[in-house]
Amino acid sequence: MITNKITMLIIFFVLASWAQVAMASNEDRALELIDRAIAHIEANGIDQAKKDFMDPNGGFQDGELYVFVINYEGMMLIHSKTAALNGRDVLNMKDPTGTYFTKDMIAAVKQHPEGAETEYMWPHPETKKLSKKLAYSKKIPSMDAFVSVGVYQ
Repeated sequence: MITNKITMLIIFFVLASWAQVAMASNEDRALELIDRAIAHIEANGIDQAKKDFMDPNGGFQDGELYVFVINYEGMMLIHSKTAALNGRDVLNMKDPTGTYFTKDMIAAVKQHPEGAETEYMWPHPETKKLSKKLAYSKKIPSMDAFVSVGVYQ
């Protein structure tokens, strides 16, 4: 009986540790994607970046991680996964809980242009269940816009 409890405890802690490593890995990958995307925009311009970000083999989509670029007026300049969002005003988009996440992102980036985090709820692409998502964002130095990558929690 005690052996079973100890075994279950060990399994729990191992699984919890793996989950933390996976989360840290996703966070690191997200931050690296943001930095590469900003460098690409600065070097090649927003129009070329849009073409490259939309290419699934272009290096700016990594599993469930992908870049999106929003200006300070709330216009989606680039959404690398959903082309239908490109050029759309997303300022008043809400998550299913009523959070105006684009407004929150803009405010956070204006306050912390070197790196901001914003939480919101969004359906997970694999499970379709409502999940917490953490968007990491950084200002593009030459524009009143920012690059974000969201990580499901």
